[in-house]
Amino acid sequence: RILYGFPNHRRRSRERDHDASRHIHTRLYPTLSKYDGNHYCEVSTRFYMPRLFFGLTFPGSVRREIHTLHVKPYEHELISAGWKIGAPENYHLTLHFVGEVSPRAAAHLTREFTQTIFPRSQTLTIGGVPRFFGKNVCYVPVRDQRKFLARTHEICEGLAPNPEAQKFTPHITVARRTHAKTPSTLLVSPHEVPTFFTPGHVSLLLSQTRKGRTTYPEITRVPLSD
Repeated sequence: RILYGFPNHRRRSRERDHDASRHIHTRLYPTLSKYDGNHYCEVSTRFYMPRLFFGLTFPGSVRREIHTLHVKPYEHELISAGWKIGAPENYHLTLHFVGEVSPRAAAHLTREFTQTIFPRSQTLTIGGVPRFFGKNVCYVPVRDQRKFLARTHEICEGLAPNPEAQKFTPHITVARRTHAKTPSTLLVSPHEVPTFFTPGHVSLLLSQTRKGRTTYPEITRVPLSD
C-alpha cells in the first residue's frame, strides 16, 4: 500500500525522525546563545543547526585525575603564554566531528547510531607532556590502542562523513589559545604518572554555547562490545 507516494515503512521512518527531532529540540537545547559581535543573546531553536560529534566520555574521577596529573603541572606556563585552561567536566576524546546538521538529520543520525555495533573496548593509556594541535589547541595525548581508536573513528565517520574534518589524532583537548603565542617548551613534571581508562561506550555529543559557556551534553550512547 502506498500513501502520498511513499511506502508505509518510509512514512513511518519519517514519523520516527520527526518525533526524535522534536525530542532533541525540547530536551537538549530549548534555548541557546548566539554571539552578535558584542555579546551573547538567547535565540530561538526553531532555526538552530545542532553541532554534533562522536566521542569517548570520562567519569568524574578520571576527568579529575587527567586534570591533576597531566594539566595542573603545566597550568601556570600555559596561562602565562596566553592559553585558557578548559573545564575538567568538558574533557573528552573526540572520535569524529560531524558538524552542523538540521534537527531532522540529527534525529536520523541518532537512530542510525543506536543500531551500530562497535569493537571490543581496550584500556587506554593517557598522559605525557601536553602537545599542540595547530595553533589554537593544547591536548593531552593518548599513548596506545591506535588500532582500536582508528577502527572506532572509521565506524563513526561512516555514519556521518565530513570532508572538512581534520585528520584523526586521538587527543583530549585541555586548553585553547586566547592570545600571545605557543610556549616553546613545557617542562616535564617529575611526577608524571599515566592515567588508565577502559571506555564502556561511544557517545553522540552536542557542542553548545550558552551565555558564553561551552558544554557538551550527551544525546545518546552505544556500548562497546564485550
